[in-house]
Amino acid sequence: MGRVIRAQRKGAGSVFKSHTHHRKGPARFRSLASVKEMGAVVCNVEHHVGDRGVFARASGDYAIVISHNPDNDTTRIKLPSGSKKIVPSGYESSGASSWWW
Repeated sequence: MGRVIRAQRKGAGSVFKSHTHHRKGPARFRSLASVKEMGAVVCNVEHHVGDRGVFARASGDYAIVISHNPDNDTTRIKLPSGSKKIVPSGYESSGASSWWW
């Protein structure tokens, strides 16, 4: 139903509504090892296991998968700042684009 926003207009039958109750599904996080293409766009990349993503978290930010190293089980990503970081491939991230889901 939503919550009536009273700052805009006072009185009965306000037309302004804030839709605050939505059904949300489970978070769709994938490990970096499941990203097959180089150059795939990801966001919310974990720095430590279970920290829910620290890198590329701001609105519109994303990280790009540069390469995978199967020998060390690591993934190299390019952060929004331009710096490159090596993280374990088991760390999770959410996808900004849907072609690899």
